[in-house]
This record gives sequence, C-alpha cells and structure tokens, in this order.
Amino acid sequence: PYPIPSDSPGCIRWEPKLDCQECGACCREAYHSVEINKKDSFPNKHPQLTVDKGSYLEVLREGDHCAALKKKNNQYTCLVYPDRPTNCRDFENSGEHCLTARQRLYLSIS
Repeated sequence: PYPIPSDSPGCIRWEPKLDCQECGACCREAYHSVEINKKDSFPNKHPQLTVDKGSYLEVLREGDHCAALKKKNNQYTCLVYPDRPTNCRDFENSGEHCLTARQRLYLSIS
C-alpha cells in the first residue's frame, strides 16, 4: 500500500533473483578460500578437492576459482553440488554475500 522510495537503503543493493549458472561469482575470484567444517561429509567424499591447512580444511582452488567449478558454453556448473560444503550451502542466492561477490567481479550494481 505504501510505495518505498527508490533511494531507500533497503533498495540500494536489490537485484532480481540471479541464475547461478550464468554467474558463478561466489566460486570464482570473488572469494579466495572456502573453509570446510571438519564434520562435513565433503572431505570424505571429495578428498581430491580438500586441502588440509593444519588447523582447518578448505576447498581446493584452480587458479582464480574453485576446483569444482566448471564453465561450458557460458554456463557454470558445480561438479559436487549435492555434496558441497556447509559454507556453500549457506550462501544465499541474491543475498548480501552473493551481491558482494558479483560486485567484486563487476557483475553487480553498487
């Protein structure tokens, strides 16, 4: 019933729902480390993608992106999506961290 002014702080970073397969920013250069909870099944299911840093585990990277991220025909695909770590599962599409990742790659507004 009440219109929200376009300069309202709640509207500054709003974008329509994004298609992860067209973007992949969260798994590309925007974030350089994904820590794995030692209780996750990921290290057991994907030891080849798990890096032991001593006090913590993280997902292996290939250059500037997650080693499980593949691009084909301008579509990004996570090869381990059903088994992805908790940090990846908690990453909300179009949420604050998603928009920050997109912004770091110049894919997003503000």
